[in-house]
Amino acid sequence: MVAPVLALAHDRSLQAFRRARALCAALARMTDSRPMQYRIAQIIAQAVGRDEATAEVAIVYAVEKGWLIAEGNPPHSICLTDEAALGRLLC
Repeated sequence: MVAPVLALAHDRSLQAFRRARALCAALARMTDSRPMQYRIAQIIAQAVGRDEATAEVAIVYAVEKGWLIAEGNPPHSICLTDEAALGRLLC
């Protein structure tokens, strides 16, 4: 019984990781990988085919990992951190 629960948690974590990376990659393309170049979160989310709720989860994940800085609650603007822009992180 524990194994399926752990597998589900791992799948969700992997999905969040992939979605956050896709969001960061789209933001990097739109900003030429420059840090502190804020863009509207909804536009970036649409570019990677995410609805608002899914994008919000991805943004929160990326902020927790240190890849993004987000403004607002829910986040309305996002930018790459210095580390993410320099390619030091996995996004």
